[in-house]
Amino acid sequence: MAFIDRIHEANGINLSEYLPFVVDQQVVGRVPKSNISELAQLDTLVIGERSVSLQPALASMGLIQRSQQFNKALKALQAQGSTIMHQKWWGENYRADTGWNSEAKLLIERAAAKTFGVNGYGVHLNGYVKKADGIYLWVATRAADKPTAPGQLDQMVAGGLPAGLQPIEAMIKEAQEEANLEDDLCVKIISTSYISYTKTSQYGSRSDNLFIYDLQLPVKFRPKNTDGEVEKFELMPIKQVMDIVANTTEFKFNCSLVIIDFFIRHGLITPEHKDYEAICSGLRQKLPL
Repeated sequence: MAFIDRIHEANGINLSEYLPFVVDQQVVGRVPKSNISELAQLDTLVIGERSVSLQPALASMGLIQRSQQFNKALKALQAQGSTIMHQKWWGENYRADTGWNSEAKLLIERAAAKTFGVNGYGVHLNGYVKKADGIYLWVATRAADKPTAPGQLDQMVAGGLPAGLQPIEAMIKEAQEEANLEDDLCVKIISTSYISYTKTSQYGSRSDNLFIYDLQLPVKFRPKNTDGEVEKFELMPIKQVMDIVANTTEFKFNCSLVIIDFFIRHGLITPEHKDYEAICSGLRQKLPL
């Protein structure tokens, strides 16, 4: 196993198995053909041979109204035992758009984001410490009752980016909730990178975009979880983290990508590495919607 394996695990989708999801004549997602029969129950959609789109009356409404009607129908479908969306209703809206700086065409409940293959956005924070013998990284173990990737390793702080928040706002919010970071540390969080990937998921596809942040922490700092989503934190020497990422799948798949990006930026994976070019380009794979 190797770092490049983590790249391959996070990417891979057969577009011929999907139909475009269209809102306001813009493609904002992709719908698995295998889900069409169940989605046909929704009177908010028009199912065509080449695309899935909003019902015309719904499409003529404003963003908030159309989104409320659309999500109401989704919640009813979920209540009937739907298997094509997450069984947890998060109460968080994700943007259906053509890119981060574009206008949102629809606000879709997080539980159905993968069902419609809309762009997903998240924020991840590498909390690290510098000691005389090198870099140490704070690693979180996800709680056993998390609905996704329970018990796997994670960044010190990470979370989804719901509609209505800027990345740094979401990052600080998550940092305070997940690691009990005080304001004096939050102001030192630095925006450092961006990664993207597209892969199939249980419910459809993931077209995710992650905004990456770093925070160098005092040696005496100890993160403390306050929202129940983290089982424990461990400060690991960077060589141990590199070994885990390269040779296991103990980290949640997208967290491995974030850490590999950290390795590159801190000179731990260099151009001399045989997979350097493939790793660097692989961290930013974005298929067109």
